Amino acid sequence: MQADDSRTVGSVAPAAGPARAHPSDPTAAEPDSDDSVSLSECAREVQKAKELLSQLPEVREERIAAVRARLAAGDYHVSAAEVAEAVLRHLPEGEPIEPPS
Repeated sequence: MQADDSRTVGSVAPAAGPARAHPSDPTAAEPDSDDSVSLSECAREVQKAKELLSQLPEVREERIAAVRARLAAGDYHVSAAEVAEAVLRHLPEGEPIEPPS
């Protein structure tokens, strides 16, 4: 077997350096470009609110435990009017209320 000092593999020569995008390619990024993103004050506040909300528990465990204890003791009584008021407070505004059929 004889070694050949040729730098070709088959009929293809190795690359001479890093590949570069064609200058007319609009998706090509310049290596020295100064890309930046700026957020509005509102966007920063929304991001901060999301971060704070993500730290809160989804369920208020203390309140649930207190209600369970009162239910178990037979000491939890809510009037129908209070239930109706709570339901109405949580309905979206402007939504019509239709009676059940």
